[in-house]
Amino acid sequence: MTRPYALHSILLGLVLFFFSISFMLNCARFAETYPYTPRLDDLVLDHLPVWDLNTLSTLGIELFIWGFYGFCLLFYPERFAFGIKTFAIFKLFRGVCLTLTHLGPPLYMVEDGFPGSVFGGMFFTKDLFFSGHTGYPILAAMVFWDIKWYRYIGIFAGVVLGVSTLFMHDHYTIDIIGAVFACPLVWLLSRWLFTSDYEAGVDPYKTDLELRRAREIFQTDQ
Repeated sequence: MTRPYALHSILLGLVLFFFSISFMLNCARFAETYPYTPRLDDLVLDHLPVWDLNTLSTLGIELFIWGFYGFCLLFYPERFAFGIKTFAIFKLFRGVCLTLTHLGPPLYMVEDGFPGSVFGGMFFTKDLFFSGHTGYPILAAMVFWDIKWYRYIGIFAGVVLGVSTLFMHDHYTIDIIGAVFACPLVWLLSRWLFTSDYEAGVDPYKTDLELRRAREIFQTDQ
């Protein structure tokens, strides 16, 4: 007997996801209003040339994000609820960080996004900590960690997109490093908050009763 896939969990995930997008964008707009935001010296950026990699940076992140959702829905729909809720937690966490970190844009920042892109017209100069270009692919890799080829693609995309933002001087190096460490924390928090969605994604052929019994046995052994 397969575990029934809960439509209400997907709907809740979608509501949380769109709320998190609105929250993060408003936090980014608020960050733009900081009256004084100093630019920082950066050991890596100070030694990197400025390259306009806008096509790679913008289209790369859009293709990866939509590719993730499409792959999830087509081949692993049982993971969609957990995946979209995990991304929502990431956006909420990032939005909070944007309101706490008062930094100015790196020197020679290249504007990303262009008309026709999903994020066209949403360029922010202080949308810095932590890097979404780095974090989104790595987080997707963690959601599908047991699928080796997808895991490697996610990590590779995170590295490539993260490096591209450095050459564009769109992020400080700490933004890239912060995203790498934020992803495991977000994944663990999401797994704790949405345990049933995670377990349904890992083993969709278990019934709710079997999942509860397995959890009770695990807790007893501990």
